[in-house]
Amino acid sequence: MRLITLLIIFFAISGNLFAQENLFAVFFKDKTGTSFSLDQPEAFLSEKSLQRRQKQGIELDDKDLPVSFFYLDELKANGAEIIYTSKWLNGALIEVNDDASQDKIKQLPFLRNPSFPLGTLTLNEIQEINEDLNYGNSFTQNEMLGIDLMHQLGYDGEGITIAILDGGFNNTDEIPAFDSLFQKGKIRGTYDFIDHEENVYDDHKHGMQVFSAMAALAPGELIGPAYNANYYLFRTENAGVEARVEEFFWTVAAEYADSVGVDILSSSLGYNLFDQENDNYTQEDLDGEKAMITQAADIAAGRGMLVVVSAGNEGNDPWKSIIFPADGDSVLAVGAVNQTGNLTAFSSLGPSADDRIKPELVAMGQGTIVLSPTGSISSNNGTSFAAPIVAGLAAGVWQAFPHLTNMELMELLKNSGSQASNPDNKLGYGIPSFKSIIENTPLSSKTFDHLDNEIKFYPNPNAGIFHFDLPENWVGKELNWVLISRDGREIQKASIIPHAASFQVDISGNSKLKGPYLLKVQQQKISKVFKIYFE
Repeated sequence: MRLITLLIIFFAISGNLFAQENLFAVFFKDKTGTSFSLDQPEAFLSEKSLQRRQKQGIELDDKDLPVSFFYLDELKANGAEIIYTSKWLNGALIEVNDDASQDKIKQLPFLRNPSFPLGTLTLNEIQEINEDLNYGNSFTQNEMLGIDLMHQLGYDGEGITIAILDGGFNNTDEIPAFDSLFQKGKIRGTYDFIDHEENVYDDHKHGMQVFSAMAALAPGELIGPAYNANYYLFRTENAGVEARVEEFFWTVAAEYADSVGVDILSSSLGYNLFDQENDNYTQEDLDGEKAMITQAADIAAGRGMLVVVSAGNEGNDPWKSIIFPADGDSVLAVGAVNQTGNLTAFSSLGPSADDRIKPELVAMGQGTIVLSPTGSISSNNGTSFAAPIVAGLAAGVWQAFPHLTNMELMELLKNSGSQASNPDNKLGYGIPSFKSIIENTPLSSKTFDHLDNEIKFYPNPNAGIFHFDLPENWVGKELNWVLISRDGREIQKASIIPHAASFQVDISGNSKLKGPYLLKVQQQKISKVFKIYFE
């Protein structure tokens, strides 16, 4: 019965194939080399299929794309006969009749997991993990906030829309580290509110560097926390002047961000002193009400956006304090620490003029790894580069907890801080931690609440043998689970197709498993994370 259940996934197969001993299911890591595009769905879906999707508001995704012909050709070249392919599972049913060919195919680098003989597919096919995201020199700024663990659990900002308000995004459209965002259509819009044009790529580099700290994908060099989010890039700052009118540009951009459905507004701009001395603000104005940009920031928060801003770099200057709009009472202001977690001398200090804790959080803003306009890796200093790291963390947290309001998200981030129990006006609530969030907050949402009573995991603690009870509609569909250490490393994982609602996993052979870990179970886009303890 197990064999028949699995074969149904690959469509109806004639009876003579059931007698074959050399059938394997193989799954691919990606769809590199497919000759189809989501921009031309009529090439692989019927008009009726497209109309059904449109009627139900279902968007096309990578699962709709046929598998890579390149990978199929490689399988054939190594002695495999292709029986069927599955675009949904991104795999193929193949027949391989000799041991030498089987051994060669198992070593192919594009396979997601070892090939399984269909007659012996079990729940104990486990793979040691050697492939982690390679952060290069950006590891410290990510690991400090637990972003490496966030990524291991599959939260990379997908589905979250972020607007960046800055002074220009020089060469962003030419830098390879942003290619995936452009190729996936994740740059949703751009506008230069100063020059009244859509092109924001021919101005100052500051916004590009801020963007890179949040969204770059350059393995081995720099990986931003929200490299898979959607983005709007807005230029509101003229780097050549410092004028009050820029606050208005910022306000209009924030309004536009609201109108297009932005979730997170991230801005590494701030104001206090201007070219015209009569326009200068005073320390007493830092009450969350006076400055135009602060009023706009609080209104944006009132519309449901999480507003993340840099605290300012005035710590070494006579001003010393935070700048505007960091004084907003609904704004998440971010200060800067160095790679050891100590406050930098330049990071602006609180409190606000009405004695509220400021900044709220801190992240690495000294020696932060960012991109240069040529696409090379560099480092820079400033709360400007701490803020986008926190904004990227927030995107991953909101992806994990989509039911939260923006203010609930802000509180969750603050409560995860390294000094949440004793905040001050230097580090605020401290360095936020995804590890703290995931370990202390139930990972469920309104979307998944109905699963809470259906997914059961037991016993806990255990000695490496544990059981799952799944919803009936998960049976017969690909299920992935991954075991993750508390420092964010993938230890083991499996890709399986359960044939019953209850099944057992046995990894007792791994004698190194002791103490607490995280266990993520995922079926399509639904996932659950459990804390698991090994005795």
